[in-house]
Amino acid sequence: MTDSGKHNAGWQLTTMMNRRDFVTKGLGLAASLSATPLVGAEASKSPQKFNIAIIGAGLLGSAAARHLTQVTDDVALIGPGEPANRKTHTGVFASHYDASRLIRVVDPDLVWATLAKRSLSRHREIERESGIKFRHDIGYMMVTPGGLGKDWFNLPAMREVADDLQVDIEDLDDGALKQRFPYLSFTPGSSAVLQEDDAGYLDPRRLIEAQHQISIAQGASVIRDVVVDLRSRAGHVEVRTKSGSRIRANRVLLATGAYTNASGLLQHRLQMYIRAAMIMASEVAPAMNVKYPATLYAKTDGAEDFWGLLMPPITYDDGRSYIKTMDGYYGERPLEGFDQLGAWSRSNGHEEHHEVLRRALREVFPSVEVLSREFQPCLIADTASRYPYIDMIDERLGIVVGGNGKSGKSCDEIGRLAADMIHNAGWASSLPQSLFSARFS
Repeated sequence: MTDSGKHNAGWQLTTMMNRRDFVTKGLGLAASLSATPLVGAEASKSPQKFNIAIIGAGLLGSAAARHLTQVTDDVALIGPGEPANRKTHTGVFASHYDASRLIRVVDPDLVWATLAKRSLSRHREIERESGIKFRHDIGYMMVTPGGLGKDWFNLPAMREVADDLQVDIEDLDDGALKQRFPYLSFTPGSSAVLQEDDAGYLDPRRLIEAQHQISIAQGASVIRDVVVDLRSRAGHVEVRTKSGSRIRANRVLLATGAYTNASGLLQHRLQMYIRAAMIMASEVAPAMNVKYPATLYAKTDGAEDFWGLLMPPITYDDGRSYIKTMDGYYGERPLEGFDQLGAWSRSNGHEEHHEVLRRALREVFPSVEVLSREFQPCLIADTASRYPYIDMIDERLGIVVGGNGKSGKSCDEIGRLAADMIHNAGWASSLPQSLFSARFS
């Protein structure tokens, strides 16, 4: 690998570490699910005591919980459920309220590709142990015009990473794209990288459900509440929730995503930038018989570059089929504070942006017949390092935050690293821990 092929990671991957051999507890063990927070007189009783409390029950926190419950007892996973009505909800939001997240190994960045490969290798095990199917292998494709090869669309870097990690990919030129996918229209002269195996999409809701089910069977308590305060005490951390419950833990892992700074749970602000993204779900006829991979594509008209996500028709929980699209526009500036995060998450975005998304779908899929459309906001938590922060703040408090728009495919390995860190101050990876160090404002 050349120096230019390090993909801005500043490190050299020398050995690939196999998945740590955890001792798996049987799923027949008694499990406890604390779905209702303590209120009133119950809240004044002695605090619930745990070895480790994870604050945040999204993709990263749920993955960490599963790994922790394989090696230790008394784990609490604390976080609210999905709001019944996002437009009237006044609490915190998460970004897994959806039916699809793109998964693939190949990536211009070797660190992210490594995290993804290790995560994807465990999906079938999680499906088998939970009985919940969440993964769909339909392939992944990255399409870009000639000369537009920066950031996520750096095809030479992707090819080098694929070679490093022994991932099979296929190069498609403009003619091959038109022959293979005649109903899709990309910028003339485009080329693509196609990963057919170990790629496609996952259902983040179902993945989290599977992680929770396994964690509960292994002895975890899932507490549906919102943490409002952390206090260091002699020999433990005291956690207080919105409902008034008190929880005492030997160690605490924050997995609070886009709300990490807004929550005020840390004494110092992390260098995190919360971007406002918008998803468009276009309903199509259930009988629509088109097949193509989960696709990231770029286009240019000579004046403006554009990138977009195009998913094939997917059946959602309402029984209807939707094509999911989104683009790279994230607003004029990052969102800051609880009020801004909530206002965006309750909104439908802006009509000008809706038209951009509608036009983009018409251009890339000219023959599609759309029955209806829904727009859903999304929060993307970027870090200054462009990698997740997986770090100890002090001897009892750790963090795992900052998905950078790529955590869906990589969450299980990120959660495993965080679990090992908070459990025994370890770092079970060939990836240098320094890559994931927290940065503060």
